[in-house]
Amino acid sequence: MLDFVAVKHILNKSLCFQRRSFRSFTPGTDPLTGTRDEVGNTAVNAVQPSHSHKPKLDVEKRKKTAKLCSETPIPQTTAGPNKKQRRKTRGKKWQLQKESQYPKIWLGSMRLSKGGEERKIREEEEKGEERKEKRSGEGREKRREEKREEKERGKKKRREEKRREEKKKRREEKRREEKREKEKKRRGKEKRSDKEKRREEKRGRREEKRRKREEERQRREEKGRREKRRRRKRREEKRKRKEGEKKEKR
Repeated sequence: MLDFVAVKHILNKSLCFQRRSFRSFTPGTDPLTGTRDEVGNTAVNAVQPSHSHKPKLDVEKRKKTAKLCSETPIPQTTAGPNKKQRRKTRGKKWQLQKESQYPKIWLGSMRLSKGGEERKIREEEEKGEERKEKRSGEGREKRREEKREEKERGKKKRREEKRREEKKKRREEKRREEKREKEKKRRGKEKRSDKEKRREEKRGRREEKRRKREEERQRREEKGRREKRRRRKRREEKRKRKEGEKKEKR
């Protein structure tokens, strides 16, 4: 029969091989760290994973959490704080989610030291008055009247808003119209000035053509006159030559 040490050794060895940690060890040695334990190692201790999905909080944080949970007062309501009024955070106990979810009376008495009681009494009285008004027809009528007035105020406000918007729109339209008119006039002026300019240019071109034609005509006339003078001169010379030849023959 195997003794306890041998069983432990076999278990440790098999677990160590499963974890792919080929580290030499002896019975009573932690196969993960390689340090000897005085009490002796167990199979459970040997397989503690180093990458646990639930990491432990440090001691200080745990102490702080415990203190916070112990100091938080839980209100004694009729139903008791249910799961909706609590929340679970990682590494913390169930805690209260929002103080605003609890009754106003408890809040008043808890948060206000001296004025808490007075506030509680005042709130109770106001609630009583409200209940009375609700039960009586006057309160209903009063609320109806208030609702009607609120509705009227809303309508009036919307009408005013609409009127303002329309006024603004009209102003904008008028401004745009004036701008368009100004632009039109300016373009009209430009058009007129452009027309005048074009007319001037046309007139200038016509004058230039006329001047050129006149110059050409004068040149031609001058040329014709020169030609006539030359022909006349030549005729005169020819006549004189002939007359000279006749005299010589005689």
